[in-house]
Amino acid sequence: MSHFVKYIFSLLFFLPAFISPAQNAGKRIFTITGTEGDEPKILSLYQNKQGYILAGTTKGLYRFDGLEFYRYKPFSDSILAITAIGEGLNNQLWVGFESGALAYVENNKLKPLSFEEGFPKVPIKTIAKDNAGTVWIATAGEGVYYLKDKHMYNINEDDGLSDGYLYDLAIADDGTVNVTTDRGLNIIHIAGNKKSIDVFSARDGLPDNILRSIQRAGNFYWLGMQDAGVACIDKKQHLLSSFKQWDYGQVNNVIGTSTQVFVATEDKGLVVYDHDEKNNITTLSYKDEHLKKITCLLRDRESNIWAAGDHYLMRTAGSTIEVLYPLQKKTAETVHAILAAADKSIWFNNGKILSCIDRKAGDWKQKDLYLKGIDKSDISCLFQDGRGTIWVGTLGSGIVLVDPESGTQKLLTEDSLLLNANIISISGRNNEVWISAFEGIVCAKTVNGKTNFINYTGIEQVGSSYTNFILPDSRNRVWFATDGKGLTLLEQNRFTNLQQQAEKFGNVIYRIAEDNLNNIWYSTYKNGIVKYDGKAFKSYANEEGLSDINITGLANIRDNIVVLHKDKLDILNVKNGSVSYIDDEQGIGNINTDFNAYTTDQEGNLYFVSDTSILRYHASYYTSLQPTVLIDNVQLFLEDVEVRNGHVFSYDENNISFQYAGLYYSQPDKVTYQYKLDGYDKTWVSTKDKTRNFPQLPPGNYVFRVKASLNSNFSIAPEARFIFTIEQPFWMNTWFIIFSIGAAIAVVFVIIKSREKTINKYNRLEREKIKSQLDTLRSQINPHFLFNSFNTLISEIEEDPATAVTYVEKLSDFYRSIVMNREKDLILLQEEMSIMQDYAFIQRKRYGKAIQVKNSITPVQEKQYYITPLALQLLVENAIKHNVVSLETPLNIELYINEEEYLVVKNAINKKLQDDKGSRMGLQNIQKRYELLSRKAVVIENDQHYFTVKIPLLKSPI
Repeated sequence: MSHFVKYIFSLLFFLPAFISPAQNAGKRIFTITGTEGDEPKILSLYQNKQGYILAGTTKGLYRFDGLEFYRYKPFSDSILAITAIGEGLNNQLWVGFESGALAYVENNKLKPLSFEEGFPKVPIKTIAKDNAGTVWIATAGEGVYYLKDKHMYNINEDDGLSDGYLYDLAIADDGTVNVTTDRGLNIIHIAGNKKSIDVFSARDGLPDNILRSIQRAGNFYWLGMQDAGVACIDKKQHLLSSFKQWDYGQVNNVIGTSTQVFVATEDKGLVVYDHDEKNNITTLSYKDEHLKKITCLLRDRESNIWAAGDHYLMRTAGSTIEVLYPLQKKTAETVHAILAAADKSIWFNNGKILSCIDRKAGDWKQKDLYLKGIDKSDISCLFQDGRGTIWVGTLGSGIVLVDPESGTQKLLTEDSLLLNANIISISGRNNEVWISAFEGIVCAKTVNGKTNFINYTGIEQVGSSYTNFILPDSRNRVWFATDGKGLTLLEQNRFTNLQQQAEKFGNVIYRIAEDNLNNIWYSTYKNGIVKYDGKAFKSYANEEGLSDINITGLANIRDNIVVLHKDKLDILNVKNGSVSYIDDEQGIGNINTDFNAYTTDQEGNLYFVSDTSILRYHASYYTSLQPTVLIDNVQLFLEDVEVRNGHVFSYDENNISFQYAGLYYSQPDKVTYQYKLDGYDKTWVSTKDKTRNFPQLPPGNYVFRVKASLNSNFSIAPEARFIFTIEQPFWMNTWFIIFSIGAAIAVVFVIIKSREKTINKYNRLEREKIKSQLDTLRSQINPHFLFNSFNTLISEIEEDPATAVTYVEKLSDFYRSIVMNREKDLILLQEEMSIMQDYAFIQRKRYGKAIQVKNSITPVQEKQYYITPLALQLLVENAIKHNVVSLETPLNIELYINEEEYLVVKNAINKKLQDDKGSRMGLQNIQKRYELLSRKAVVIENDQHYFTVKIPLLKSPI
């Protein structure tokens, strides 16, 4: 059984389920929390350039992302109540306070504004900027201020204002400023230094002098009044529409759309009226009293209307989705066809009855037309031709032609194929009407008032089965949605079946539409929809963003292709391929799934049945259908930092977090994200989180990129970027590497030179040591020394043999010490003292008491310091050689260590008549050796009375 036959059977024997009445479209209420009983009360609303909705409250400024509120940090805890929000100088966001103060927003903080002329002392009511960049500020008591060329000017009653207490203002494109007061509308003109003010009040036809709100809508202005409700005027102050009787009290704010006007009242909630294309207010659309008192309204970029009251913020779908006409449940269940006629009336079948609703006289009114001769048939489709005649297709009774003005009806009998035919669809363009029936295809072509019928039954390219829909396009081509042959084209009397698409997307097609770019779109069986641009086919299914591949309808609405499903609308933008949604968030319930139970009009509206009402979807060219994505905050080590795009972080500032948002107030829960850190991540990462932390980032150049989408298709999603750099550590920079290499070379060079110096020093030390040893040996092996030593020994043997043995031992110890220490650079001072004492013992045996050595060095000091070997022995020997030694003039040698850690050898001078040759070699040797061993030099002093030698002592045996 074919798919359409299944559809027809379900149409005949099963009724669609409609379970709930239509509600106020898209209503959802959000709450700003606070201390119970003292919650922030919303006083003003504004949407900034980034897309955030801002709420000025009694407790400061709040930002709303569709799900949560964020409070900006105030500049003062005593100045909080914000009564106005608007754009100021340099694209800054300004806020006005109840106190008259002004502030601007920077880095999520409020900062006070100041002017030389001061600022108002009364509440700020409105802030707005004109096209020339002048900022206008309406106040409650001091008239209007305007900031131009960095100077603040004031216009008040002295300048001609009818009242200094202002409620609101609106600016025209030419710079004219309209302000509302308790005494009518004041129109301010500024030309150079000249200003003029015109007043439009009750004496000029205004219904009420107390104007509490004004909203510009193109060349028109909507006025909200104290007692007379709402009025509309043009830019020349001609009254276009108003209420004869208004029953809803004080109006606090008003917003007009292309089809409706939304009114915020003091105690009657939100009141919504319809208006026609001339802004004549027609019928009450609905009223909502969930919020009794509404202080302000806002229309966002998605055409949602927001109403604020107390600490609540209510969202409605605005004029995007309108509940036009409620139906009885039984009627809604039997609607199979709907038509938007040229005169703006809506036609639909009420079972076997043809019904029409229109509101030419104000309220919607319904009239029913009973069709003759179709008692046993259902109405299946409706179409209006260029002459205004309505073609009513039936299942089993062919086509009935109806004159919508007179109600005259005629059964179409000119073509035998259509007699008692089962009509599937009727469509047309210009002077052609195309009819698809179970029995075949017929084209009714009217020329010079005569209609000819052409039968296309049996065309091979169309197939033997029926055709679900026929579309005559803007290029005089005709497209056939067949049930078995796929897509077929009739161009210049030639049929072409596009077989290549049938193989890929299936051979069953339900509906066809042409977009404003002349692309052809068609819906398939379980393969989504397909776009054909004349060259290539592109499919759209779940991966491309469609919510469901089961499609019940297809329509061209402005820049979009609207895809109908059983419970939602997919809005596919034909320019970029993005998909957004209209569903229960906007108040849509169960949608009638009959293939002909929707229609469009010439103004780009879609009409369909949802639950028990006829709804209208209105798409504005200026409505945003994609999330706005932005990077809201950058954190360093989880702390907020004030940085700009392109910031350079130091190498140790490498723990960076990003807070971002995808703003789509119609369906905030659907927003998902993809992020990628270029220079770090290899692929995009999908997430629902709105914060991403990157710890321990290595040095490099990075670009943080984030996208926001309503579905899994991010290929055309908007993107926000933050570019930053983490510097290399200084030791990885080129200059440091070059410097380090140079320093390393220098260090190596110094080490080599130092090594060479050390080696040379060592060699010199060795030479000096050898020379010292040689000198010592020469000195001690000197024949005179040996001769004197042996004579002394002989004398001791003769006189005191026991002492002679001691003498020999000392002499032996002395020579043994010379041999043992000849290879050492330093020895312990204790050892050197022992050598010197052995030498002094030998010399005292020769000279007796003529040599006196006074030693003031303690045993502790002897173990604490080091000295070159034989240094003391050489100095004692030097003193004996240079001085007369006798009992009459004894040689006194003094040894001690001074505070500068020098070993001092001091003796009185008693020179010999003739010096020993070469006797100075020992001192020179000591000096050279210490030049190599210590930074301290050997000090030699001679004051003609005492000869002093100071030897630097060392604390370690280097």
